[in-house]
Amino acid sequence: MAHPKPCSVIYSPASTSDNRIYNDDYINQLLKTVVDFVAKRRTAKDAARETPSFVYLLYVGSSDSERLLRGLDFAVFPIEMPHLGEWDTRGRMRRHDHDDVAFALGEATNLISDAVDIAERWKARRSRDAVLLPPVNFQVDGERQMARLFLEMRQGNRGWRDRFEELTPKQFSAETLPDALDGEQCEWCFQDHRSIVFLKPKAPGFHGGSRETLEDEPVAGIDVLRGLYRFGAPIPGGFQHDAQYEGGRSLNGVLFNCCRKGEVKVSGSHANVYANDFVRLAKK
Repeated sequence: MAHPKPCSVIYSPASTSDNRIYNDDYINQLLKTVVDFVAKRRTAKDAARETPSFVYLLYVGSSDSERLLRGLDFAVFPIEMPHLGEWDTRGRMRRHDHDDVAFALGEATNLISDAVDIAERWKARRSRDAVLLPPVNFQVDGERQMARLFLEMRQGNRGWRDRFEELTPKQFSAETLPDALDGEQCEWCFQDHRSIVFLKPKAPGFHGGSRETLEDEPVAGIDVLRGLYRFGAPIPGGFQHDAQYEGGRSLNGVLFNCCRKGEVKVSGSHANVYANDFVRLAKK
């Protein structure tokens, strides 16, 4: 079993009320705290370092904890601290007891150790692994987006080691993707329900950090975080998929859902779709 490396701990004090721990103000403050910390560490100067190397969320399970998890979307790796959401004989949650908290933190550390090996999968960014597909714009079938599968994983209905067996990567060549590949090049890609191929370019093909692509628009904190992390693992600056039809067929008014602009119609050879579902029209 791998052991966790030394880490930084950031936090926002939660409400003392056990009826509703995670209100909107708390979620927004925690999100701001996390984004500010990440943004300071992941500057344009040293973006290649992918710092922090992983982001875990340790939380108390409660009737409203799903609101917290939904607020941080699929950006962090959630770990519920054992027993702290249970009630003691005085009618209070055990999260208020110092000894219970110390014990739960120790147990959570063990869970982090178990998660380290899983984290390596995210960081490998293999072409045949669907974990980095854009949550909203990849259509699994007529009813489900990739976000549905990620939600099942986050809620424990699908294991962290699940490989999304309902999705099968295909190998594409310069013949099938003439606008993206040359010569003898072949790449494994996923093709969604609309027959759109999501090609993951090599690092030189990334198009700037997700914050930079938004130009002068105000950027929501969750959009920043979703563009930098997927289930706690760092996403390199500018990482995106080139969404295109095979055979060189042009996109002709195909609808995509941009995290900043909402529904957009895309025409041309392809669209750049970032990890946070920011959609940028291709320049060529």
